[in-house]
Amino acid sequence: MTASTTTTTSNATAGVCLFNDCPHPATLPSMKCTFHKGRGKCRMPDCHNQVYARKLCVRHGGKKICLRPHCTAHARGNAFCLKHGGVAKRRTCEVDGCVKLAHANHKCVAHGGGRYCKSPGCSFHARFAGLCLQCNSDLTPLDLRNHVMLPLDDCTMQKDYYFSWRLHFR
Repeated sequence: MTASTTTTTSNATAGVCLFNDCPHPATLPSMKCTFHKGRGKCRMPDCHNQVYARKLCVRHGGKKICLRPHCTAHARGNAFCLKHGGVAKRRTCEVDGCVKLAHANHKCVAHGGGRYCKSPGCSFHARFAGLCLQCNSDLTPLDLRNHVMLPLDDCTMQKDYYFSWRLHFR
């Protein structure tokens, strides 16, 4: 093994992921972190963005632009943006006259498309882990990434963790 190979290898293990603004450590031989390891890099030289389509990032043409002259918005569902006749991919509630987005069973929450709390005797809508906000507040929060119970010092810490989790996964 030559000195240049050793230097490259040691830099690769100490380096960060090749994608823009990703602070996670890279793994050999891909030079990507574990989150980005299955994702492609834009084929344009010196571009470290993630591929969107056709081996190109959004900035370099991976996403189609509206065909209306002088419009730079992205096309949605067909050749045009939403302002110029594009189609939204989300379906609306199947109840006549309702324009809300459908969730479960092709209906909005108001018409029965939401999930209900799994707690016995509770009729509120589920918000997190199959439980409503009230039934969730009685539980010790879980760290979903590692599936371990988090220690709680007081009620304030539990509320802070719960609300920061809700903001993170919106």
